[in-house]
Amino acid sequence: MNLCIVGCGGIGCEVAKLVVHAPARYASVAVIDMDSIELSNINRQFLYSRDDVGREKAHVTADYLRARAPSIKTTSYSETVINPKRFGPSFFSQYDVTVTCLDAFAPRQYVGEMCWFADRLLVDAGTSGLSGSVTGYPPASYWLSKDSTMECYNCYNRDTHIDIPICTMKNKPTRPEHCVSYSILLVQRMYDVDPFSELTEYMPINYSGSIDKLLSEIARFLYYSFNTHLSDNPSVSAMLDMEDIDKAKQTVTHLLTASEREDEVIQPCIKHTSLSISYTLHERMSVNQALKEVFISATMLAKSIACKEYTLTTYDRNNPHLVALVAGLAVLRMHSFGITTTLTPFELTTLAGSIVPAVTFTNAAVAALAMKLAHMIFSALTTRQHHIETISLQHFIKNSRRILLINDDLRPSNPACVVCSIPYYILKVKDTPFLSVGAIVDYLTRDLSFTISAIYGDGMLLYEDNVPSGWTDDSSTPGADDKTEQIQNTLQSVSQIYDGEILKLKYSSHTQEQLSMNVMVQTDNTLEATYLFTAGHV
Repeated sequence: MNLCIVGCGGIGCEVAKLVVHAPARYASVAVIDMDSIELSNINRQFLYSRDDVGREKAHVTADYLRARAPSIKTTSYSETVINPKRFGPSFFSQYDVTVTCLDAFAPRQYVGEMCWFADRLLVDAGTSGLSGSVTGYPPASYWLSKDSTMECYNCYNRDTHIDIPICTMKNKPTRPEHCVSYSILLVQRMYDVDPFSELTEYMPINYSGSIDKLLSEIARFLYYSFNTHLSDNPSVSAMLDMEDIDKAKQTVTHLLTASEREDEVIQPCIKHTSLSISYTLHERMSVNQALKEVFISATMLAKSIACKEYTLTTYDRNNPHLVALVAGLAVLRMHSFGITTTLTPFELTTLAGSIVPAVTFTNAAVAALAMKLAHMIFSALTTRQHHIETISLQHFIKNSRRILLINDDLRPSNPACVVCSIPYYILKVKDTPFLSVGAIVDYLTRDLSFTISAIYGDGMLLYEDNVPSGWTDDSSTPGADDKTEQIQNTLQSVSQIYDGEILKLKYSSHTQEQLSMNVMVQTDNTLEATYLFTAGHV
C-alpha cells in the first residue's frame, strides 16, 4: 500500500505509530503538515520531544518512520496542503489511501476534492474531546454498477463557523457560544492585552502587588462584569452580588498559606503555588464552582504572565488556566442571561472559534479505526470484491457516561454537491511548450460545439465570454475592435495551464444552457492528436 498522511498532530502521530508496527504493509508513505512543533504539543503528540521544539512536524514524523521502518520509502512536505500545483489530483493518484488527520475544515475539504478527482480512497479522521469519527470515501471502482452513487467528503460537510456580532455577544446573548466568545474578550480586557478592545468600559486588573491584592482586583472585575455593567440591561435575568463573590474569594484565600498571600504575584512562580484547577472537565459547573475557578485560574494566569512564563495574546487552548478562566466566565455569563445548557466546561471551550480539544485516548482509538477501515476497503479493492455489505464506512465514538461505538454507512450523494454532482472530464493534451486558456477554449468551441461562458482555475477567473479577465463593470467600455483585440491578447498572454490543473467551466450546448463541468488537464506524450477529451469517473 502507498499511504499519504495529511496532518501530523495527535491523530497523525498515532497513524505513524501504526505504520511502524506493520511496515511490511506499506511500500511508501508521504507525510504533509505545515506546522512546527511547540512545547505544548509534547504532552499529547508522543512522537515529539523537547529537542524537537521548533522543527517541522512533517520532517520529524518522517525521521521517525525512516528510523523504525527503513524499508518504507518515506517523503515529507512541510507546507500547506492547499496548493493545487503541488498537491493536485496527480499527486494524490500516487497513493492508494490518503488519511486526513486535520483539525480545520478548509484543508479537509480540499483533500476530499482532490482525492475524488484522483479516484483514490480517502479516510477522514477527527476528534473532539472524548468524541471522534472516522469515515471512508472509496473510489468509484469500489461500487457495483447497481449501487447508487454515494457521498463524497464535500457532499454534506460544511463549515458551520459563524462570526458573532459584538453587539449580540455584549447585550443580548442567546446561545452558549455567544457567552464563550464574549468571555474571551473579557479575559483579554482583564489583562489589558488587546489595544483595540471594544470593552473599554471594563478596567483591567492590576496584578503587580501581592496575591491578596490580586484577589481583590479579580473580585472588583467580577462585580463590575456581572452586576454593575448588567444593571441596565433588560435581557439580564440574574446578577451576582458581592456576597457571593466574596465567599468564593475567601474559599480561594483559605487554599493559600499566609506567606503565599503576602508574596508579590511574581513570587512564587506558577509551579510552586498550592493553587490548582479543581473542577472536573466533563461535569457541569455550578455558579459557585465557576466563581471559585475564575479566582483560581485568573490568579494562576496572572502569576505565569508576571513570571514571564507565558505571554497572553488571544485564546490558547493549550493553556489550562486560560481554558478554565474562559469556561468559568462563560458559565457566569450564561447564568446572568438565563441560558441553560448541558455542555460541560470541556465542551464549552470547543465553541471558541474552531477549537478541537485533544484527548490522547480518543486520538489513538480513532487512528486505529481509520487504519483498520483503510485496510479493509483497500483489500476489497485489490481483490476486486467491490462493495462489501459488511464493511461499515462510518464509525463514531460518542462521548457519554459510557463509550459508544456506532457504525453506519454512507448516504446517497448530494445532488447539489459542488464536487461530485458536476460532470467530470479529462482533457489529455499532447505535450506542448505552451498551453493557454485560449487554446482550450478554441478546441472546446470548435471540436465539441460548446459555448464557453467562463473558465475558473485555482479559484481565479481565467476566461469570460466577451469580457477579458480582470474586466469590471466600472471599466470604460472600449470599441468593439479594441475589445476583441484585448480579449485575444488576454487569452494568449494568460499563464500556462499546468499538468493536472482542474478547470471549472460554465458553458452551454445546442440543447441546454447554464451547464457546468470540471475538466482536469493531463499531459500525454503518447497521443497522436493534440487533444483527447474523455469522461472521468462518474
